[in-house]
Amino acid sequence: MVVSVRSLLFDKGEYIMKLSQKKWKSLISGVLLAASASSFLIAPVYAADYSKPLIGTLKKDSEILSPDGNTVTENDGKLIYDFQGKDHTFTITNKDGITARKDSVYNNVGADGGYGTLHIYQTNNKSNVWAGVNGFTANKGIIVVNSNLDITATSEYSSVGIAAANKGNLIINGNVKMRKDDAENPWGIITKNVHGNIGPGGATSMGGDANYTGARWQPAGISVDYTRGDVTVNGNVDLAVRQL
Repeated sequence: MVVSVRSLLFDKGEYIMKLSQKKWKSLISGVLLAASASSFLIAPVYAADYSKPLIGTLKKDSEILSPDGNTVTENDGKLIYDFQGKDHTFTITNKDGITARKDSVYNNVGADGGYGTLHIYQTNNKSNVWAGVNGFTANKGIIVVNSNLDITATSEYSSVGIAAANKGNLIINGNVKMRKDDAENPWGIITKNVHGNIGPGGATSMGGDANYTGARWQPAGISVDYTRGDVTVNGNVDLAVRQL
């Protein structure tokens, strides 16, 4: 099943759509706000916790990952990551969680062929920012992720789980989850203020108009931006996105 989404906006700022699928794809400029599927992640084995983001360079990312036995190598200009088929957690504040800047492969496959999970918990506590609000960013090149992904993102103005920009082509071979395991509060991707923190109840106004309630940025589970990024997920997709 292939789903192509240009834009989904809802009056209440929240939406959950249930899908049962093996392949999810967004090829055009747009935003997928929410979707969910059944069977997902089981039997996690956590290996490492990180408080620094991966920025898509050999030197910096190797310094972060190598103490835990994970590796980053470069072959013909392509970065190749090996996470050993384990579960790793990135808890990141005011910066994107993981950024790919060129052709890259993120391998997280164990000796038995089973996939580990990259848990990315991203928060931005600055006022009205639109950068440093992404869980995983594919910025140029062909990026292949052989891993499950578990992402949350929270900020005042804009929050994005996965973003592909500058014609970045992101291929995820694994399940993608952006949902908390809480039936009362399942939202994985959240902006804290209605109307993107602009207008009534917000931190700023637009052109001096205190009643203006439009906003350029909204929360998004998966965004391919106006620069025609491309995201393909070969696996189950479980998203819950909300603008408070």
